Amino acid sequence: MTPAKGILDCFTQKEYFNGPLWFLLSLFFMQLLYYPADKYLNHDIYKMFYSLAFGFVGFKLGTLTIPLPLNIDTALSCLPFFCFGSLIYRNKLLEKLDRTVVIVCTIVLTYLIFIVNPIFVYLSVNKFVNHFAEFFSVGFCLCISYILIAKIIDSYTKVIGKFLSLVGYYSMYIMCTHHLFYRPIKYVILLFMDNYFGAVLVLVLTLTVCLITAPVVEKYAPILIGKWTLNQTKINTSSQIV
Repeated sequence: MTPAKGILDCFTQKEYFNGPLWFLLSLFFMQLLYYPADKYLNHDIYKMFYSLAFGFVGFKLGTLTIPLPLNIDTALSCLPFFCFGSLIYRNKLLEKLDRTVVIVCTIVLTYLIFIVNPIFVYLSVNKFVNHFAEFFSVGFCLCISYILIAKIIDSYTKVIGKFLSLVGYYSMYIMCTHHLFYRPIKYVILLFMDNYFGAVLVLVLTLTVCLITAPVVEKYAPILIGKWTLNQTKINTSSQIV
């Protein structure tokens, strides 16, 4: 990531493409890889072994610094988390557990693992500075924590739940275009507030501009929102966090 040096820096940054697109590419290939397991393997344990096998290959490619095109290597590394989250959702494995206790336990476990051997992960380039078991242990803990935190937020404040649903609905547009707003906003804000609060303000303003412009783009260019026709029914943005 190159620093913002000018208003038009979003067109000259030295990245091979717009930053967040690595996530969309990885998600696409993860779904392709997971489809055979989901369709042909009858038991969840087989699906997890299937995904872990691919995850190990992706992890080794990362530790050996052997990249694959279109972020396929990242998709391999992340497939176990995709599978794990899917199985938790389908089987409702966390429904009967105390959410607060589980979140605290996963955070403590993650912290203890980090103390023993610090973990540094750069998924956008599939680079790891840790061991296979630690990487996936922490990843599974974080999957559980994120799911439960989302449930807690959805339970106690419907306003935040609706906001998160709205952001999720426009997520493709936000990830694909936010650099067009982020770069000039960052350039201006950091002239006056080059600190943590400035970074938070850049995030808030960028997300605000994206959400303001998204309905206009949806109306006149729906394909940029992930819709194929102008008449496609808009989803209900009421809170539906699983």
